[in-house]
Formats: sequence, C-alpha cells, structure tokens
Amino acid sequence: MDIGPSEMLIQFVVQIAPQLPLMMLYLIGIVTAAVRMQRHPRVSWLTIIGLALLLVWSLIGTLLSIAVLGGELNVTAVGASFSAINLIGVAVSVVAWICILIALFSGRPAAG
Repeated sequence: MDIGPSEMLIQFVVQIAPQLPLMMLYLIGIVTAAVRMQRHPRVSWLTIIGLALLLVWSLIGTLLSIAVLGGELNVTAVGASFSAINLIGVAVSVVAWICILIALFSGRPAAG
C-alpha cells in the first residue's frame, strides 16, 4: 500500500497526537535543565541528553512506523521492520534512562 505525502502527514499527526503530553514533558525538562546549567552542569547535561534522546526517538520512531506501513512490504518484512524499530527504540530508551538516572543519583553532596 503506497501512500502519498498528504496521507503520510495525516498518519503522522494521528500517531503523534497521543504522544504530545509526554513530548511536552520532555521539552519542559530540557528547558529546566538548560536554565539550571550554571548550578549543576553535569546533571543538566545528562538530563538534556536523556530527554532529547527520548524526544527525538518519539518523532523518528513514528516516522519509521509510517514509512513501513506505507511501503510495498509483505507481512514478513513488515513484522521484521517493526521488530527492528522496536529494538532500536528500546536501545535508545535504555541509553536515555541511564543518563537520566545518573543525573538523578550521582554528584550530590552527602546529607548530614
């Protein structure tokens, strides 16, 4: 099923709309980390990297999914393509969350 540019745009909007609240949180986190860069540069950079990875993958993963569905692939190829997209998405998420968790739990002075 080959889809044209207007149908692809409609599919992108339909698929990205439910992700918008989460994407807004990513953006708010990135802006907050950037504002606090002077006070906590390492924590801010790790947070920005992690949240930016999640935000960018949300967009790229959606575009890749639409491209797979709009292509001339057989069922086996579609399944393999979605498996690859999901594998990449998990890898990106793992790296992003490692950055965020390091930012959260390291580099703080001990209480006391």
